[in-house]
Amino acid sequence: MSGNAWTLTYAFTALTNVGARGLAVDFTGPRPVIYATTAESSTNRIVTLTDTGAASIAATLATAGVNQIYRGIAFAPSAGVAPHFCGAASSAQGFRLSWAALLDRNYTVQYNGDISTTNWQFLTNLTAALPVLTVTDPAAPAGANRFYRVILNP
Repeated sequence: MSGNAWTLTYAFTALTNVGARGLAVDFTGPRPVIYATTAESSTNRIVTLTDTGAASIAATLATAGVNQIYRGIAFAPSAGVAPHFCGAASSAQGFRLSWAALLDRNYTVQYNGDISTTNWQFLTNLTAALPVLTVTDPAAPAGANRFYRVILNP
């Protein structure tokens, strides 16, 4: 805002050729973290970027499937402590899991082949340096169930 009028300061170059809609912004950190749906006419994306200026880099969190499209994004009510999953997919490197994280907090990722047991296996520990954490399980078996849980450590 400049005086009594809104003015454009800059446009994010990462979204210049695509555009974005359905914005949700997290203002709790030192820089705003923006989540948005991109404006492609088919198989659009959910992206995030930390506002560090016009050259801020956008990271894709999810891509709509064939004959699907994301129409908006909103934050769900939260006490601010539980991880919020924003992506899960198989890749050539294994199974990839992403979640919105609290900066500088430590998370433990575990897996289990049978959700009805308490035999959780350790996968990794991570400390959040970015608002979204991603971990890949390179040993995820193809064609078999594997359940994951993310624990926010005290």
